[in-house]
Amino acid sequence: TFVKSTASSCVTRQQSAPENKSVSAATINSFCACYGNALADVTTMEELTYMVEHHGPSPSMAAKINATYQKCVEAANKS
Repeated sequence: TFVKSTASSCVTRQQSAPENKSVSAATINSFCACYGNALADVTTMEELTYMVEHHGPSPSMAAKINATYQKCVEAANKS
């Protein structure tokens, strides 16, 4: 599913990021679960089609990705 694949790739990216070396697995998992779910809630079928056709997000999707990222960073830092 979209949520599982987004969260899974998120965990892989976050764990390999040098700036996250001191971040716990639980915090990364919490962030990525938030990210996958929140992005699924706001992504349209047109945005998914655009990503496939253009190998990257549309401007509207990029804005949603940034907003979701910020929201989930804040949520993960509170947990």
